[in-house]
Amino acid sequence: MRRERGSVFVLSLITLAAIVAMVAGIAATRRIEMRAIANRVSLARAERIAWSAAQVALSELQTQLDTAPGTWTRADAWAQLGTQGNERLDYAGGYARMQIVDAAGFVNLNVANEAQLRTMPLTDEQVESLLDWREPDFAPRALGAKDDYYNALPEPYNARLGPLETLDELLLVKGFTPQTLYEPTTEQPTTTTPLPGPDGEEPRLAELVTVHSVSPNIAPDGTQKLNVNTATLQALVGRGIPAQLATQIIQRRNQQGTFTSMSDLLGLPGLTTQNARVLLDNLSTQNNAQANGLVNINAASEGVLMTLPGMTRELASGIFTLQQTGFQGLGQIFDVPGMSVQAIRPFVDMITTTTRSWTIRTMGITGGIRYALETNVIVVNGRLRVLSTRRVSPELAMTIWRWDEETTTSRELGGVLP
Repeated sequence: MRRERGSVFVLSLITLAAIVAMVAGIAATRRIEMRAIANRVSLARAERIAWSAAQVALSELQTQLDTAPGTWTRADAWAQLGTQGNERLDYAGGYARMQIVDAAGFVNLNVANEAQLRTMPLTDEQVESLLDWREPDFAPRALGAKDDYYNALPEPYNARLGPLETLDELLLVKGFTPQTLYEPTTEQPTTTTPLPGPDGEEPRLAELVTVHSVSPNIAPDGTQKLNVNTATLQALVGRGIPAQLATQIIQRRNQQGTFTSMSDLLGLPGLTTQNARVLLDNLSTQNNAQANGLVNINAASEGVLMTLPGMTRELASGIFTLQQTGFQGLGQIFDVPGMSVQAIRPFVDMITTTTRSWTIRTMGITGGIRYALETNVIVVNGRLRVLSTRRVSPELAMTIWRWDEETTTSRELGGVLP
């Protein structure tokens, strides 16, 4: 009888322990579920904060576009908004960080020619594969790739045979991986001179490039530049070009045909630096209202500037230094120590002093959760148009954007999010 009572007692203990374990398991599961729900709520709120901050940035850009259509510099309000990501912008229930960067401050992979690509941290295979990807013909280069290569992959697809639509599309191109795009260079690049970057390290590829950049073809006062190939003598003089030089331009046009580039124009015999300033500020070789892929010397890093053909470390450093006050017109580039008419000719057709394209970087933070967003915008008929948006890993964003972990200032941005 005692053995039976003992067996019942043991069985009761086992049953009780099982019940306790089951209840504890249910409680733990519920806690995990509640944390998951809380994280999802926080993530949704962080996303809304990031989007709201992007709207603030868009409003700032449109305001300046409406009031100051000419050259923009880093001293302007749009460039200071968010203090390059180092300002905490408080919302109810969280806060945002933001930065607006000039897309023309990067190398446009859809426009850069082979010579410029070969100055970047890219292998021969990457250069040739990128050119094959964006060009419409079907014959691959020796190290490149067209449809035959991509169709034979385990998950086949076709080459774009046109411009890249997003930066991440580069990961579809032969030779490119997330590591080559977002991490420091490990393979020997084709360039013989490492590009300068922040903190003395060579910049990551993602810090140098874009696939969207547009610049207006305007003079410092905001008016469209004259086409040197069609402008009359009177029109040239009206733009401040000395009559003797204007006559020389007309005669050169009549005798040798149109100018094919601004470099061609700067090759006029006896051209002085002062006259070159006036030409660069007021003339162009085409009628288009805007151009794709020019590098804005008001925004480009020293690393980007060094990708320009003929650029020296000294000239790039001089341009970068003068960005603090800003170039109001392209002619001011002659204020850079060592710059001359001959020195600028190799890259004069690849640079500008203004932009109509930006990338807005925003991050929403709440409850320990971060949501990072990049929004690419351009100007169309005087209004901003969003080209694309993409969510970025917060860890990757902090690295590529080079934001400090902690903000240095804070202010109320306003707005109550649901």
